[in-house]
Amino acid sequence: MVRLWLAKGMINQYEVAACLQDELPQVSRQLPPLAALDVVANIQGLTDYARSKASLMDFKEVRRCMLFAEKMYTKGNQYVRSVIENVFVFSFSALLLCEKKRKMQLQALIPLSLYSLYVQQMLRSH
Repeated sequence: MVRLWLAKGMINQYEVAACLQDELPQVSRQLPPLAALDVVANIQGLTDYARSKASLMDFKEVRRCMLFAEKMYTKGNQYVRSVIENVFVFSFSALLLCEKKRKMQLQALIPLSLYSLYVQQMLRSH
């Protein structure tokens, strides 16, 4: 399937569900039917999926989630960016609560742009 959403301009909150369905249909299938109307539910579903794959050490799938979130952050409007930052990126603290080797493996999967947001969040919280 051609991913037209990658070529167009800003992605708004009403387009996130279609992008998620296109890129990671396995996440969309786990969401309730009305989630297509709620960008927060879609990003929370992505977050939960990434966390479950991390617990199974399925790093390839975690990386796919990270790259999707980065695309949404880069191409999204201000509202989409805010949801990515406040739901997906905020979850990194819980994701990275693990033994050192696994933490390093997971950190390596996080795109630099999202990791920078995470560091900024940590600095603001202290």
